[in-house]
Amino acid sequence: MKLREHLYLLSGGVYGKLGNVYALQHDSGYILIDCGRYDALDIIRQNMAYWNISEHKITHVLLTHGHDDHAGSSSWFQSMGAQIYVGTGDEMNMITGNFGPESPFTNHVMPPCHPDVCIHEDMDISVGVSMHCACRDIPAAPCFIM
Repeated sequence: MKLREHLYLLSGGVYGKLGNVYALQHDSGYILIDCGRYDALDIIRQNMAYWNISEHKITHVLLTHGHDDHAGSSSWFQSMGAQIYVGTGDEMNMITGNFGPESPFTNHVMPPCHPDVCIHEDMDISVGVSMHCACRDIPAAPCFIM
């Protein structure tokens, strides 16, 4: 769904899938804000094809946090060439593909992914557009300000 010029909703509740996925167009490709569950990849790819967004044009995936409904397709996008950004508090969730053996949430699994950038402090980043990433006191939930 085209939300406005250069901004698309590729998955989420309106498509019957958990976890919204936004694509923001920049000069040399697209940034995804979250990338949804792995089982939503079919809907995401259908919407990308509809809007003529090549998976090879996804340059970065910025994750609001590393749970499977927001980060579950990270490994696939990374295999297509995207760089994955996540807060340091969720790095192990991403690497193992789950919340760990002590977690009661054993049904929350995703393909493992080694993030390219783990955000541990406020920082300015350039990912096709300039933005500020604010972590503050929550290392697992960065806020991306454009």
